[in-house]
This record gives sequence, structure tokens and C-alpha cells, in this order.
Amino acid sequence: MKIKDILNFFDIDSNDENEIINICLDSKKCSKGSLFIALKGTKNDGSKFIPEALKNGASLVFSETKANGAYNISNIKERLTSFSMWFYGYPNKKLSLIGITGTEGKSTTAYIISQVLNSLKSKNSLLITCTEGIENSICVKNTTPYGNELAEIFNYAVNNGYKYVVMECSSIGISEDKLKGINFDLVSLTNLKEDHLDYHKTKKIYHDTKINFIIKQAKKLVLFDNIKQLKKIANQFDENNLTIIDSSKIEINNCQSTLSFLYDGLYFETKFIFKFNALNIVLAYEALKSLNIKEFEIIKAIKEIKPLLGRGEVINTDPLVIIDYAHTSSSFENIVKEVYTISNDKKIIVVFGAGGEREKSKRAIYGKIALKYCYLPIITSDNNRNEDFSCIANDIVKKHKDKFLIIKDRKLAIKWATSILSSNHILLLVGKGPEKTMIENGISEYIDERKEVKKWLPK
Repeated sequence: MKIKDILNFFDIDSNDENEIINICLDSKKCSKGSLFIALKGTKNDGSKFIPEALKNGASLVFSETKANGAYNISNIKERLTSFSMWFYGYPNKKLSLIGITGTEGKSTTAYIISQVLNSLKSKNSLLITCTEGIENSICVKNTTPYGNELAEIFNYAVNNGYKYVVMECSSIGISEDKLKGINFDLVSLTNLKEDHLDYHKTKKIYHDTKINFIIKQAKKLVLFDNIKQLKKIANQFDENNLTIIDSSKIEINNCQSTLSFLYDGLYFETKFIFKFNALNIVLAYEALKSLNIKEFEIIKAIKEIKPLLGRGEVINTDPLVIIDYAHTSSSFENIVKEVYTISNDKKIIVVFGAGGEREKSKRAIYGKIALKYCYLPIITSDNNRNEDFSCIANDIVKKHKDKFLIIKDRKLAIKWATSILSSNHILLLVGKGPEKTMIENGISEYIDERKEVKKWLPK
């Protein structure tokens, strides 16, 4: 696209015939033909990286603040998504977009929906995910990418024959206008609990962010009947575009080695474990039904789906070792209680931490839950960021330091916990899930929990 056309989009006169081929937010990724957009974040002002972008060949620069070598576009962050979609020819309008929002279960639900769609005769669903290694997926750094990245992904999906794009819609992504102007053919709401209160400040703001997104940007909606704000949300949809799931119709048969259950008279056999996954599966099932996928095709496909990496993932059976991403107080409690339920009097060793510079209020809750259900709670690092680990650990243990083992180095904590395992133990690793980096003082350290466990398992 010509520079003059881009500038005209922002009501700036130009006759520049030079071509722009991509949009970059990272100065390091700029090259000849790049448009570099310098956004102002909470910690860094992108304008500082304009010289680097120009050095790397950027042909055009926009900045939220006045800066040499750049056009000052004061509302560029708010308009980034709409501009990016326009730049790529509105690929969002050429796809069926499925969004999953809520506090817990987003990743698993999105994964199941995409996997079922791709089990049909034509593999036509692209999943946007933070988990690596999934067929027909794009792995992204942020749960909800910025608008320029989304537009690139949507454009890729169109050019490669995909019909559906399935993605998570995070509250932070919504608040930062990453999804502004994008309408979804279907949105599934998992639940509404508490998360990201360090960002949103109050539970009401957090909930309202998701609710307003659903009301304004969803054509169809699927949700459970036990959501407190159900009436407020449901009143905005006509009955043809609304599915309310009766949660009382879910009857768990077994969740010990694998999960099986009845829903609305239908039998579901799965490769998953843990009762809470029945909710994710039912939500996915009803979402797929609303897309006119046949019941028997959905149930047949679900039977073959393997659990998502790092979500209740069993990486060893004897002794039992489980990895889970749980990073809210309710999801932490869910996974620990579920493991306790299936433990058959085996002793649970749990390795966990809490993110630095994030919701301090949940740390003591983690500690209380761990003490209640676990034989040995081991506190370790979990993205300390710029906060001192000892402060995080103290917030978790409160006055019960003698009842916890504290090992800052996560690799060492895993080594110690794994090396003492016997058939009478269950090891639960919580917090990292599919993530393979640890962040402390601006430095990212590689860690693969699966490899660390397998390295030290008793022979």
C-alpha cells in the first residue's frame, strides 16, 4: 500500500508513492517498507525506539507523542486495530470469528472448539493460542495480540483457506482496544470470577469490561445459567442468538483416570481428567451446535481430543505428576481440590509460586489452600518480575513459614520434589503450564518443567 493512501486514512495530505508492506510495533522487526508505530506503554515510550526503526529501514513512522522523524497520531493506539484491518483489506469480515472470554477455561474451550472443527472433512479452523505445537494454530506472545498482529493472522487465515478463527478475548486486551471494531460471529463466556485486579482495580470494572465487549461485539452468545450477571447479558440477545446452558444437566460418571459424563441425556467420553473440564467441554459442545455442527460429530471428535499442554496435563503416571497453568485463586483451588479428590490417600506435593507485581491479595489464599490439601507445599519462583522473591514468599506463608519449604530456584524446587517421589506421592506443578520462560529483573530464563521432571524422576 502506498504511503500517501495510509496518510490519507489519517487525514494527512501526501503524494508519496512509496510502498508500505507491513506494520511493526517492534523496532527490531522493521525493514525497508515497514510502518513503525511507536506506542506509549506503562513502562516504555515507543518513541525512544524510532532511531532504531529508521536505522533498520522503516519507511514511515507514527508516534503517539511528538518525535523527530515521525508523524504524531495522538489516537493511534485506539485506532490501531481498525487501521490494521483496513490495511490488510478487512480480513476479519471474510472469516467466521469465534471468541472465548471469561476468567477460567478460555484456553481449553477454544482449543476444543478448534480441534472439533478441524476433525471434520475440511480442516478449516485456525486457533490463536499461547501454546506451542498445536496443528492449525498460530502461537502468540500475548493472549490477545495487538491489532496489527491480529490483522496479519486474519489475513494469513483468509489466504490459506481457513473459514474459522478461534481465539481468547482477554479483559486486558479488550481494555487496551486490541479488539475494537471487530465483531464476533460467536462468543462463549466460561465464567466470571476475579482476575487481573492489579490492572482493573475492582471486580466490577473487570466484569463490566467483559460484559460490555460481549454485548457490543458478539452476534451469538453461549454461557452457563449460574453466571450472576446472566439477566443483564441475556437481555441484549434474542433467543435465536442465545444459548443458556443448564449446568444441573451435567452428571459426572468418572474423573479418575479419564473424564466421562452425561449432559442433557448424552454420554461424553474423553481423554481429559478433572471435573471442571466437563464445563469446558459442554461449553464447547453448545458453541459448536450453534455453528450447526451435528451432535454426533462433536461427541465423536471430543472423544479423541488430547488435553491441552499445561492444563491438567499428566506427564507421568507412576508416580503421578501433573502440570497446570492455574494462575487465579479459584483455578488454583480447583486444581488442588481435584487432585486431592483423585489422590486415594496419596500424599500431594505441590510446587507453586505467585507472580511478582500482580494481585498480592491472592497469595495468602494460595498458601491456605496448599496447606489444607497438600502434604508438602513448596514455594518457588513464578515470574518474580521486579519484585523481591522473599516478599512474595512471605505473602504466601503469612505466619506459617515452618509449614512450607521455600526454594527460590524453580528448577531446583522441581529437582528436589521429583527426586523424593514414590508411588505414594502425587506431584503437582502449578503456575507455568505451557510457559517456558521465567522473568526476573527484566531477564527471561528458559525452563521446560516437563524436561526437568523427567530428568529427576526416580529410575
